[in-house]
Amino acid sequence: MSITPYANDILTLVGVLAGAFGVWHAARARIQVDARNATADDEIERQRVDDERLKILLDAQRADFESIVQPLRDDVDSLRREVRELHSVIDALRARYRLALDYVRELLAWARRQPEAESAPTPPQLIADEV
Repeated sequence: MSITPYANDILTLVGVLAGAFGVWHAARARIQVDARNATADDEIERQRVDDERLKILLDAQRADFESIVQPLRDDVDSLRREVRELHSVIDALRARYRLALDYVRELLAWARRQPEAESAPTPPQLIADEV
């Protein structure tokens, strides 16, 4: 028995089987690649959603923080303004106080030079060391 008359049919069958195997293998490999790509895409999307949630959370915390801190900043600014105003008032009072002390010194010196004056009045105890 000779295989020659069937060689064409056998080769055709082997070729068809090899082609089918190649198509099956290519489809299987493509499915695996698609599955890996889908998993990677899902992971990227999950990461994007997580990043978006984190951003929303951080924005909310920042807004909460600002709502707490802004009144404190306003109070600090108000206190700074008040301190500046008080410093101005203190500086003005200090200048008037020094001017009044200088005038009291002049009056005491003038009173001591007057021959008809019995004695100059003594300065108040509170400012006696400064006069």
